[in-house]
Amino acid sequence: MFPIRFQCREVDGLMNQERIYKTMRNAGAGSIAAGIVIAATGLAAGIVSIVIGAILLKRKSEIEF
Repeated sequence: MFPIRFQCREVDGLMNQERIYKTMRNAGAGSIAAGIVIAATGLAAGIVSIVIGAILLKRKSEIEF
């Protein structure tokens, strides 16, 4: 009976390692996806800021006080 229990522990250990591997893989993929979304958002915000600044500078002469 002891060898069967030992084999179950080994199988459980392998299953736990596989779970950890899959969890780490999913966490890594999620981090990469979040990084891409954040970078794209930052790039879009920067472009919008540049365009708005250029428009303001272009229309600077139209301002009357």
